[in-house]
Amino acid sequence: MLFAVSNEAALRNKLAALLAAVLPTTWRVETEGSGRPPGPDAWVTVTAPAGAAQRFAVEIKSRFEPRDLDYLIRQTAGWNVDAPIALVTPHLSDRSRELLLDHGFSYADLAGNIRFSGNAVFIEHTGHEQKKPARTRIIPGSLRGPLTSRVVRYVCEATPPLGVRQIAADTNAPPGNVSRILRYLEKERFVDLDDRRRIVNVDWEPLIRAWGQELGRARVMRSFLEPRGPDAILKRLTGSGSAYAVTGTFAASHVVPVAIASAIDVYVNDIYDVASRINAHIPDEMGNVRLIQAYDDVVFQRTISQNGLILANPVQIAADLRTLPSRSEDEYTELISWMKDHERIWRTA
Repeated sequence: MLFAVSNEAALRNKLAALLAAVLPTTWRVETEGSGRPPGPDAWVTVTAPAGAAQRFAVEIKSRFEPRDLDYLIRQTAGWNVDAPIALVTPHLSDRSRELLLDHGFSYADLAGNIRFSGNAVFIEHTGHEQKKPARTRIIPGSLRGPLTSRVVRYVCEATPPLGVRQIAADTNAPPGNVSRILRYLEKERFVDLDDRRRIVNVDWEPLIRAWGQELGRARVMRSFLEPRGPDAILKRLTGSGSAYAVTGTFAASHVVPVAIASAIDVYVNDIYDVASRINAHIPDEMGNVRLIQAYDDVVFQRTISQNGLILANPVQIAADLRTLPSRSEDEYTELISWMKDHERIWRTA
């Protein structure tokens, strides 16, 4: 049973304690059991000091993954309750919380991630990192690694429907690996598959955000200084014969009308070989040129050529804007907005 309790009274106490721990002492939390199913597992009432009270219908799950969302929606649709519905479970991933929020569910987990939203009460708290419960069976997978990145790029940039064999052939990836990656993407609800296991829909913006976080953790880069600014470096890069692709804020400013960047981020095959070819200087303090080691040759594919400048694909630029230094959320938001309006331009795989 959830929270390792053996009776309903203990469960109600634990649930109350979870909420009470993040609320001021002047607030009141009360729990009660439910009637016979179908219906909620419990009820929680939160009362503010001024007397405003909000009742929540609670569904308890021993585990929850993004792919379980449809089941949760179907299960709670028949409750016929006039109260917000909250899911309580031991562990909720970032993607799970995102999907629950998008579909109007409140939630809480043992790590202290809480979002209870109603007409009278709103509670939000971000908890500490917590390992998934040992008893929870998780399908292995992540968005880490060059091969996965290659498939993610292709899935975002191609137009469905997409089958395993097509993806494997176009990305030069083993079909078994592609199948494994698609299972993970489906589990996390980044893609929808039909009964033939073909991708029929890609939720590409959340996928870009999640993938960008993994890229940031593994990124290898080095700063250099060009006193005459990024344009001087770009001229030498163009004449060096080295493969490159500009990303980050500088690239975004050439796609959408955002502030022109004073620094430039560039993917290359070999940081120090390229730095030597273009005579880039190691700075004493802060540089204005960041050379990024390409995690895979896909960074040089499906690029955009603009007045002789080679920009990375917008999918790559958007992913990098999540974690590169000196970027802003506004730049990311503007680029995503442009991408939504111009899919025919950048979805060319």
